Amino acid sequence: LALTGTKRAMEMSYLETKEQRQHYRHANTTAATAKTTTTTATVQPQVELVHEATALQSQKLGQQQQQQQQQQQQQDEKDDEEEEHGGYNIDDEHEQHSLPLDSIQTARRLIFVSHGASQFSEKAWDFAVILFLGALSNYQSI
Repeated sequence: LALTGTKRAMEMSYLETKEQRQHYRHANTTAATAKTTTTTATVQPQVELVHEATALQSQKLGQQQQQQQQQQQQQDEKDDEEEEHGGYNIDDEHEQHSLPLDSIQTARRLIFVSHGASQFSEKAWDFAVILFLGALSNYQSI
């Protein structure tokens, strides 16, 4: 009898713990479902915001590409105008972009004058140093 009572008490405690386990599992499942619903409700607007931001970036990129194409067309038109006004010089084998002939001759003259002035300045400084050192040594050889 004492054994049966103990056995019955154990069965009752097992049933209570089983019921508690089921109740705990049910509560966890409900909480997990609530979290999932909350997460879904929170994530949905974020996904929509990402889609909107992506669409705006695509739109801006498209506008930038259009502006670049327009600038390229304008540059091409300018190049065509320069070609019509003699901005290009035809060599023996191929067409080459160059400055007008007057500009090249002017630049060549400037280079010659600059080189001549540089050479003159260098010789003048050499002469000045020779005179200074000669005066310093009282015009006697070392």
